[in-house]
Amino acid sequence: MKQVGLLLAVYGLSVSWIYPAQLPKVHEVEPQPFVAQVVRLSEALNFLGSSLRPDDLRRIQRLRDEAPTASVVIRLQEILDPYCLAMVDINPEARVKVIRGPAKAQLMQGG
Repeated sequence: MKQVGLLLAVYGLSVSWIYPAQLPKVHEVEPQPFVAQVVRLSEALNFLGSSLRPDDLRRIQRLRDEAPTASVVIRLQEILDPYCLAMVDINPEARVKVIRGPAKAQLMQGG
């Protein structure tokens, strides 16, 4: 099962990181649940004090109001990719592949 870009920190794992120019787009996603999860993610980040940029929030709101289609999923991925630290892909045989995202890894003391 393919997983869409996850924001996570991986410590103590020996993972070989790949540094792509951009993250690959995931096409096998149901649009309606994906849009709902993006809205929940933006609300959770806001609650934690690490909200998305205001222009990205406006773009997400506009896409949320559109009919959920595959093109909306791609555009939402394009909005979220700059915030992604790592993309995790788990195939049906439970093999895990991690691709380094474009977000800058920062450790915030006390944050």
